[in-house]
Amino acid sequence: YRIDASGDADLVWPSTMPSDSLYARAAALRGKATLHVAPSTLAGVPVQGQASFVNDDGAPRPAVDGVAGGNHVQARGRIAVTGQERDAWQFTIDAPQLVTLAPWVPATAAAPSASGQRGASSAARIAGSLQAQGRLAGRWPDATSEGDLRASALRFEALGVRQASGRWKLGSAATSPLDATLVLDGADIAGRAIEHAEAMLSGTARAHRAELRIASAALPPEWADALARQRGVVVNAAASTAASASASASASGGRLTRS
Repeated sequence: YRIDASGDADLVWPSTMPSDSLYARAAALRGKATLHVAPSTLAGVPVQGQASFVNDDGAPRPAVDGVAGGNHVQARGRIAVTGQERDAWQFTIDAPQLVTLAPWVPATAAAPSASGQRGASSAARIAGSLQAQGRLAGRWPDATSEGDLRASALRFEALGVRQASGRWKLGSAATSPLDATLVLDGADIAGRAIEHAEAMLSGTARAHRAELRIASAALPPEWADALARQRGVVVNAAASTAASASASASASGGRLTRS
């Protein structure tokens, strides 16, 4: 470990700090604070970045901008004052070298390496690239989020994906639209190959439909059969070497139906 950090704060604490919520306490704290981390090393991974907190109008604006092993994460937000506009948060992830974060991933004795042997090296526990961006607005129970992600040559322990993409637009209110898709190509789950998998969610929080489609060059894995039995859906497998499984479920007014 070698951390080179410095900070600066100019904050005014109110004589009486609100106790009703963390949001109210943050809104009452006025001023500015920053933390800078110069090029350093954390558990074998080079890191640097900064974090800040600014509140000059009662609407705190926290922000974080950091780089670890060549992977960049940025997040910032605005906490709304009661009666004014909603909270607003956004983040971006640009991680082209996930393998550099391997020292932060604990070894798992149960995870096999690519050769099928136990005790995979740290470099094999995580790899690939990931890019994502998203926004979050509002506050529970009325919050919305939207964003997208892309990944390639992704590997974590015994899970691997050649290509992955996803997008989402979700809301927690009963009438908020739900629209999300996750697509995986060339997945490998503990040695089980899945050529293509696609999960979709549509509708609203009150009445929505979820669908899962899987295409594999082998018979459906045991977990697919178990899921089908548990959820009461039918898994169809082709008689040839190619097999596919699909399941869908919809919910409306608290009742769940499947087709």
